[in-house]
Amino acid sequence: MMMNYKQFEIYQVNLNPTVGSEQRGIRPCVFIQSNIVSHLGHTTLVIPFTSKKTDKLYPYEVLVSASKDNGLSVDSKLKCNHIRVIDKQRVKEKIGILESKYWDQIFVALEAILDRWGNFR
Repeated sequence: MMMNYKQFEIYQVNLNPTVGSEQRGIRPCVFIQSNIVSHLGHTTLVIPFTSKKTDKLYPYEVLVSASKDNGLSVDSKLKCNHIRVIDKQRVKEKIGILESKYWDQIFVALEAILDRWGNFR
């Protein structure tokens, strides 16, 4: 049975195997694909978290404070520059849901990466 995941839910995801500097291992990831698209196939779009070097934040990263709602055990940052399409078979257990106060920050970080407004061309 194929699971359908909702936007902004956080799950443990097995990102192995990886190559080079890609985020690796089993780690929390937030689902950012819209709910309607998520229900259509066997893949989905996620952004991985890291708990390393949270004292330094780039414009394409979002710092998230650990909470009961999001299920993170320590403050972590979303590495929006590591956005990734994964097969749903990589998904392990749900740990929480990202609070809405972070949603716009994700979209701003993605705009910085994609240069939507042409500021960095």
